[in-house]
Amino acid sequence: MKKYFIIHGSYENPYKNFIPWLKKKLSKRGKMCIVSHFPSFKFQSYKNWERSFRYRLLS
Repeated sequence: MKKYFIIHGSYENPYKNFIPWLKKKLSKRGKMCIVSHFPSFKFQSYKNWERSFRYRLLS
């Protein structure tokens, strides 16, 4: 099964804008949808984002 990852913007979180709507639409179509909360702007780095992404990918 394909996994769909929805990644929020730098100053956002997974509970704002179109993200909940998109997750709901994809889920209704039987798609596996993963929405993760990535580090905030203050703690953004490739290493932190990669750690968060891998955690969600493997869980």
